[in-house]
Amino acid sequence: MTNFNSQNGSADDFDNHSDQPDSKWERWRSYLELNRELFSSIHIENHPQASFFFIAIEKFEGRTWKEISASLDGIPLRTLGRFYKDCIDRFYEGIKDYLNNNNPDNSNLDNENF
Repeated sequence: MTNFNSQNGSADDFDNHSDQPDSKWERWRSYLELNRELFSSIHIENHPQASFFFIAIEKFEGRTWKEISASLDGIPLRTLGRFYKDCIDRFYEGIKDYLNNNNPDNSNLDNENF
């Protein structure tokens, strides 16, 4: 699995894990749901339907950037990807803290296994 580091990592680590048996990905989904109001209010400028919440859930469910773009009236793939990565970077510490603190097997989710 690709490592994620807010400095040089990849937002791809938060993509397409709906079929993963690892409870880490279910905790990621839970974190999104718990922060739905906040993450729904953060969106691409002039595109309120293109919220971080919507895009993150779509990626979690395994949608491609092309599919997401088509569902959002053709917002460019580069714009979607940059926005998504910026949001992951912005909320990285909160995400990591939540996943570590809601970790039933007590394994540490650091940059080596996140």
